[in-house]
Amino acid sequence: MWLSIHSHEWKVEVKCGFHSHELPDRLKGHAFVGRLNADEHKHVEDLAKRYIPPRHILLSLQERDPENVTRITQIYKKKSTLEKKKVRGNKTDIQQLLTLIDGENYVSWSRRIDNSDVMRDIMWAHPDSVKLLNLFPIVLIMDSTYKTNKYRLSLLEIVGMTSTKCTFAVAFAYMESERKENFCWVLEKLKGMFIKEGLFPQVILTDRDLALMNAIEIVFPNSVNLLCQFHIDKNVRAKCKKYISKDMQKEMQEIIASFQKSFYEVEHAHRSPFYEKLRGFVSRAALTRIVVEFERVRYMEINESTCGCRLKTTYGLPCAYELGRYKISGIPIPLDSIHIQWKKLSMESQQEEDTDIGSELDMTDAIEEIWKRFRSLDIIGKRALKSKVLEHYWKLFATSERFVEDIRIGLSA
Repeated sequence: MWLSIHSHEWKVEVKCGFHSHELPDRLKGHAFVGRLNADEHKHVEDLAKRYIPPRHILLSLQERDPENVTRITQIYKKKSTLEKKKVRGNKTDIQQLLTLIDGENYVSWSRRIDNSDVMRDIMWAHPDSVKLLNLFPIVLIMDSTYKTNKYRLSLLEIVGMTSTKCTFAVAFAYMESERKENFCWVLEKLKGMFIKEGLFPQVILTDRDLALMNAIEIVFPNSVNLLCQFHIDKNVRAKCKKYISKDMQKEMQEIIASFQKSFYEVEHAHRSPFYEKLRGFVSRAALTRIVVEFERVRYMEINESTCGCRLKTTYGLPCAYELGRYKISGIPIPLDSIHIQWKKLSMESQQEEDTDIGSELDMTDAIEEIWKRFRSLDIIGKRALKSKVLEHYWKLFATSERFVEDIRIGLSA
């Protein structure tokens, strides 16, 4: 059978009306024909509860019905569905997501459509990610993935970079749509993750998503928004490299290991006295870039006009012209010439907490106001206030079980 287009309409032309092969007597391998009926669903469920392996379940189905063409993959899918249902119970997908987020002590925000129970947007971040974000806020990468879930919602991922060139997931957000208003909501929550006032990303890399770029201009007007080179070349390079997602625990282990490497391991190229003030205080990734830049000084004459100072302006590291001056002077590279991004080699903050941050996070006055308001109300008012507190703040205080219990006991009194 051939298909051709005539006058903008499809036309089917039959070249040969005979099959070149016999029709199959069994449709083995077809997922539609191999689907389980109601009785087989129950049989598989009963055997799965007894921990029978999938291959034995398939043999049992074929013994019951010799014409059965169910495949082993369908048995695995059914068993996986049963296991998820056992864990989730009667919870919906979004309820299970919220349960997992609270169970792992993630920081999360969500909002609903008007006053309904329909979730509009949701964003969450791991506590260690928040800590890393405040240590390495200079560069952030933002991108959305599509069609990765049955709801066809876009998942926005925000990624940061450490001094050792390791990437880490900052936060994730499911959004109802990719409008500027949705991106602004996510970026405002991201802005609230920064502990210190005035701290914000200096460079944000995105693909050419105009709604996201406009939202960045509104929420982070002082940040430089650049286009990611990967997205520019993705049509050429998309099939050249496969990316494997890593879980948060493995990601953190790799980041901590890279910090330790910069502390205790010294490459041969970094043993020169020229780098003695940087070893152990600057990441190996930064040292490697400086070594490559220094090669320009060794093999060609560099002056201020020919240098270009690209390494200094883009990475905050000494350029060839600056390295040449240190070489002529016979002094090691000073630590002050390195941007602070490359000096952070620990998960712990290198700066003492400001006293104003502590006062900003103090909730004593807010709690006193709630109690004062509660005591002044009659029985009906107290019930209404109790209901609102438990409804709006239960999730927020869920990470502190003792605090929640105090509120429940106090409001029940």
